[in-house]
Amino acid sequence: MRMFPHAAAVLAVAAALLAQPNAPPSPAGQDSRWTIALAGDIMLGRGVKRQIEQHDRGYPFAQTCSLTVRADLAIANLESPLTTAPYRTPSPWKFTGDTLDAARSLALAGFDYVSLANNHMADCGRDGFHHTMRWLDSAGVAHAGRTGCDTARFDSLRAADSLGARAYRDSLSCLPAYRTVKGIKVGFLSFCEPYLLAIARDYGGELVARADSATVARSVMAARDSCDLLVCSFHWGEEYRDHPTNIQRKLGRLAIDLGARIVHGHHPHVLQGVEFYRGGLIAYSLGNYVFDQRHERPRQSALLAIKMDGTALDSVALLPLEIVANRPQPAGKKGWRAITARMRKQCQRLGTAVEPAGSLLMVKPQAGKKKEPVK
Repeated sequence: MRMFPHAAAVLAVAAALLAQPNAPPSPAGQDSRWTIALAGDIMLGRGVKRQIEQHDRGYPFAQTCSLTVRADLAIANLESPLTTAPYRTPSPWKFTGDTLDAARSLALAGFDYVSLANNHMADCGRDGFHHTMRWLDSAGVAHAGRTGCDTARFDSLRAADSLGARAYRDSLSCLPAYRTVKGIKVGFLSFCEPYLLAIARDYGGELVARADSATVARSVMAARDSCDLLVCSFHWGEEYRDHPTNIQRKLGRLAIDLGARIVHGHHPHVLQGVEFYRGGLIAYSLGNYVFDQRHERPRQSALLAIKMDGTALDSVALLPLEIVANRPQPAGKKGWRAITARMRKQCQRLGTAVEPAGSLLMVKPQAGKKKEPVK
């Protein structure tokens, strides 16, 4: 696959960032440094699927997989059910990807966790959701976003009393996933804003963990003592909105308040700002990562590279990307300038500074800057 000289140089710098944390090893010689890469929405159907059929299963990630493979932990939102089950959704937007091939492409690209809590995961009903989990398990990709719903009980309650079924659904928590990195047990939870699940209420929406304050609090408190560091992923907000909604900000801060260290946001299809809060990090939206949308803003993307020292944040950087032919690649000069200007404006409202460092954007708390209040 052809790689332009500029892109190759950018990837080399970013790969070095992910490979070489700033802090020196501990005196005892044990290296507690490790890295996390966060990406936005991955959609492996529709136009992306056609590109895969023309090329190969590695096509969507060919220009950036050197980064996600290099990270100790790489996380994204999987927007596509991986299934051959028939569609149940009345929506015209149909995103199914291939089954095991698609799951393997995620694994080969270095993705360790994917979020399944989104408004498309139930598009093919319960069967499609279960098929997706099965293929991901086969490929070794961990996932979260499913509730512990007893579907037989839910169906029985719904047949007898819709209010009883709703109360049962609202009592469910997200089932966590865990993975150990350099001796640190990392927990992963994933949630979707309830209004996005209304369309699937009759064909599998109850399987998706809901991003409401009660569910988030219950899930975080249940998982936090079983791991050293907790990452919460949220499908939330409004499409194409430049700034996070008050609901996003309240839920993100709630997750940090209760014990999460990193919040990973997606759904708006555009980049939103990054906030540092009480020793944690909230990335409100990382936009699209692999997608076939054609307008300019949804094609602006970024990979968020986080250096960790044990369970503490060490440094944070954004690699500006642009989606070309449905896959991400390092942004060219014009695209880099546009993304830099956008992220500076977005982050400033959240009390965060964005400072260019070669081809990267270093992200850090802005000294003395007051954040916009959460209403």
